[in-house]
Amino acid sequence: MSFDNRKYLNSVAWRTIFANTVLNTAATTDTPALWDTTIYPIDDNEPGANPMDISIDYFAISNAGYIYSITAINVGSNPYRITVEDTFFSGYAPTASLRGIIYKSAWKGYAFAIAPVFLNYLDNSARDYIGQIEKSILWRNDPNTLAIPFTNTKTPTISNYQSDQTINEKSVNLAEDYGETPKFLIAITVSSTKRQYYEKAPQLNLVDGLIDSVVFNLLTLASGYIYISN
Repeated sequence: MSFDNRKYLNSVAWRTIFANTVLNTAATTDTPALWDTTIYPIDDNEPGANPMDISIDYFAISNAGYIYSITAINVGSNPYRITVEDTFFSGYAPTASLRGIIYKSAWKGYAFAIAPVFLNYLDNSARDYIGQIEKSILWRNDPNTLAIPFTNTKTPTISNYQSDQTINEKSVNLAEDYGETPKFLIAITVSSTKRQYYEKAPQLNLVDGLIDSVVFNLLTLASGYIYISN
């Protein structure tokens, strides 16, 4: 399988200055604040600046390094007006009258990561703030693990391993993400508060030497999750 290494670069990343920022929805214990703000590209030569490329699920970073998910565009029929979500509960609005960045994360677009070179445009504290989040995620999680749900079956199955598909509302290609020698863990739901985990070897069905589907054989009907990782 051939790979295009450009997928690891941010295809959209352009500087802006946040303006006219107002609170849309206040934060609660479980939901982050939403802010409405106006953005304009300030350098047409940056990726996605001209024509302006912006979309729901892109990200924004303020001058202080606070990270926001873009949840609405064209607010009030203004193509430069957006709504952003305070993803990490910073408690701060996008910093007014200072530079920030609008970007799409590399590859499939659902991670908040941005190439460090863009942080040179922000306050020096931004790199430290973002770095602590990235390190926390790397240290506390099994990278790339995906939980695939199954319901009331004796044969939990992963199909279309080589193809693009949507799992848990995310676009994935398991062959690209996990290769031909992935690790598997299966979790059986015992109750609403308990799962039983098994390191159980699945049956791998191959086509032309590549994984086509993955099947677990259970003794009884069960619901739960198949965990796949590198």
